[in-house]
Amino acid sequence: MRARIGADADAEPRAAQIVMSQGFTGKPMANYGDILDENSIVFVLSARGVKAKNLSVAICDVYVKVNLPPSLFEVDLLHEIDPEHPKTRCRVSPDQVAVTLQKRSPRIWGEFRAAGAKAELRERRAQALQALELREAERLQKRQAPKARRKRRSRRAQKPDRATDLLK
Repeated sequence: MRARIGADADAEPRAAQIVMSQGFTGKPMANYGDILDENSIVFVLSARGVKAKNLSVAICDVYVKVNLPPSLFEVDLLHEIDPEHPKTRCRVSPDQVAVTLQKRSPRIWGEFRAAGAKAELRERRAQALQALELREAERLQKRQAPKARRKRRSRRAQKPDRATDLLK
């Protein structure tokens, strides 16, 4: 069962409240809605002329940021999501961006935004972004390891065997 929240007339002020309450400048997304169920939460951000090459998305376990200059959407989540889950993704279409997040523990969230002092939220956000950087570095290293092995093998195959050279 899915419930639609935030798609009514007060969605724009709510988006502005999320962005501006965090102390960031930037124009908030014009309109967004969220869809909650037990396993996932989906943010649908409306914007004109969206192109994937202009979009910057950061999905951490407790923080989500979508930057589409001059628009910005970010939210500190109250509960953790699983950024490595295959169903956690961002889909881009010409008039909207849909960010689907899978929850770590399935349950209905009454509220998705974390509340607290700005300093606490900044520290929590910094830790989440640091964990994201580490995950990305590991992913890059895993991706480059097979390439490095192939290069070494190809170099070995190109080198003549010294024992056979001495026999000639």
